Amino acid sequence: MLPDPLSTNTCQTSALFLVQFLAQRGVVAKIAQGDAPGKPEGYFDGWRWHGHAWVVLQDAAVDAGQGTGQSTALDTALGWILDLTADQFGGPKTAIAPYNQLHHQLHQYRAGHSDIATIAAKARRQVLVTEAMKHITPR
Repeated sequence: MLPDPLSTNTCQTSALFLVQFLAQRGVVAKIAQGDAPGKPEGYFDGWRWHGHAWVVLQDAAVDAGQGTGQSTALDTALGWILDLTADQFGGPKTAIAPYNQLHHQLHQYRAGHSDIATIAAKARRQVLVTEAMKHITPR
């Protein structure tokens, strides 16, 4: 049986795909995430925090993640949030808005500093995205 919505548990893979897709087109973007159990980070649905990952499109080339490819709270202040999977928490199917609006005004997104997925899950995610990218023609 397929999950409802289809985006359930696909945020990391979707974010990784979007970052690589944008990179092919010369757009700098990073994955932001928050998924530490018991901490107020990730996506807030109005009731509770959910472990989640999204993409931050930078207004400026700020890299507080020091080349790690991961976004931190410091370097997300000057960008846009692109979230393809917020609907798994009752949010919109696609959220595109200035970071300051979704973070400071609505308090929906808060980045943490780690991906708590297992090494095997991270490897599967990378394989899926690599295979998908083979079917995308760079422009």
